[in-house]
Amino acid sequence: MTNGMTLLDEVAMVSPHKISIKHVTHTYGVGDKAVHALGPVTLDIAEGEFTCLVGPSGCGKSTLLRAIAGLASPSDGQIDLRLPPTHRASVATVFQDYGIFPWKTVEGNVRFALGVLKLSKADARERTDLWLERLGLLDFRRAYPSQLSGGMRQRVAIARAMATEPDVLLMDEPFAALDAQMREMLQEVLLEVSGNSKRTVVFVTHSLEEAIILGDRVLVMSSRPGRIIDDVQVPFPRPRDTAVRQSARFGEIRGQLWDRLRAEVEQQVADQRRGRSS
Repeated sequence: MTNGMTLLDEVAMVSPHKISIKHVTHTYGVGDKAVHALGPVTLDIAEGEFTCLVGPSGCGKSTLLRAIAGLASPSDGQIDLRLPPTHRASVATVFQDYGIFPWKTVEGNVRFALGVLKLSKADARERTDLWLERLGLLDFRRAYPSQLSGGMRQRVAIARAMATEPDVLLMDEPFAALDAQMREMLQEVLLEVSGNSKRTVVFVTHSLEEAIILGDRVLVMSSRPGRIIDDVQVPFPRPRDTAVRQSARFGEIRGQLWDRLRAEVEQQVADQRRGRSS
């Protein structure tokens, strides 16, 4: 470091991107049982960008997300996040299985996430109330997860993540287990809260429709080992709502994505058949 610059300043000069992924691979197991699950993947994600990852099952989408979160170490390559040196929780994750504590109330789950921020009691209470209100959970603040529907439990998980005001939000198929109506409702909630905050989001989904509705950009991954094979910019401006699915352009983009993805799904099925017959 020179001329009074911090390490963060130097990183920012080298890369303007919020997330920079360089030649990342991941292999499970060793020897004859090793499975090359991911990569190489090279990818840059801009500040404030909502990026969706789609691809066949088992292509490494979740592995890549966990590596960005620091929950898995790449076998090779490098992942850099340009994060501010503030008191905020810099990265928050939301998973399909909610990940909330069954022994804590709705309010307790959200408040627990704020513990790392060292807020005053008054500030923590204010922040908790804000996100319970925005996610429609105020009337259920003293309820336990077992008393809630799946959609409401996922709202608790989102409220807990958003309450920390993370610089980067990582979401791994958070709506996959929900019915169609609840899924669309939570898509609308996420469009609202992410659009207002301008934070960087990486969202893994199997649904092409969901990726187009939510994302500024949709990345298509190949069958295993997962690589980025297409990068599609979503043209719909923000603020945005789920009504965009009715437009002709929405159908065109979905068709483009499916044409690119179809061959990968067919390849995956063929590989599975060969594996069973060998």
